[in-house]
Amino acid sequence: VKGPRRVATAAAAAARAFLFALQAPDAEAKGNARDQPWPAEGSAAASEALPKAPEPAETCVDTAADAADNTASAADAAADVDAAPCDADVNIAAAAADTTNAPADAAAADAVDDTDADTDAGTDTDAEGTHDEDELERYYRLHRECETRIEQGAGVAINNEARMAACDAHICRLSGGADVSSRNRAAVKALKAALAEKENPEGEDLASMLRELILSRACDGCGASARAEGVKLSVCTRCRQAFFCSMECLERSWEAHEPDCTRLQKKRKKRQCV
Repeated sequence: VKGPRRVATAAAAAARAFLFALQAPDAEAKGNARDQPWPAEGSAAASEALPKAPEPAETCVDTAADAADNTASAADAAADVDAAPCDADVNIAAAAADTTNAPADAAAADAVDDTDADTDAGTDTDAEGTHDEDELERYYRLHRECETRIEQGAGVAINNEARMAACDAHICRLSGGADVSSRNRAAVKALKAALAEKENPEGEDLASMLRELILSRACDGCGASARAEGVKLSVCTRCRQAFFCSMECLERSWEAHEPDCTRLQKKRKKRQCV
């Protein structure tokens, strides 16, 4: 019995020795740690050895403020996004207003242009009327001078008569009298007769009056001036007094011209008989 007990006791002792050998380094380390001196207060080692304190309240406050700022920035961004359509609407409304006002502005500009055009036209009409009045007065004065010369027997009689006939034609045209073409044709004949005289000292002046009479003619149908480019007037073959720019114009105006044509034809034949 003693033999086995001794064996068991020896085995237990060996086991305890083995466990003690395993635990010896930890105990030595703990003992060494206890033997280490505590760091001096205020040193860097002491600061590192102290447990870390929680972050101060200010950090939390700053973090909350930053969060509030971020929230406000997000709100501002959202407000900007919401405001963008409003700005677009304002721009669209402004564009629509401009489009709406555009016709009115254009109409106002056209009215101003029309007013200016009417003013210019009125000025041109007034200037033309003044010119006609001055020209008419000049022919009246020349007509009186010719009468005086004829009465006094001054100058060449045929020249004075031709000049007076030319003045009559111009006065009839400028004053809107009747038989303008007939008077013009009679004055042209008188001037041609005067120019036919040999060595007429006033030939150049009479020739100038003849050219002016021919250029002052106008179509009795449409009123086209002999001065206009491409206009060539021809006398009516029946009355030999009225002028027309074409046969078509004579045909269109025949209903209005026929009474005058018949009257002028009879007048011409009567004059030829005399």
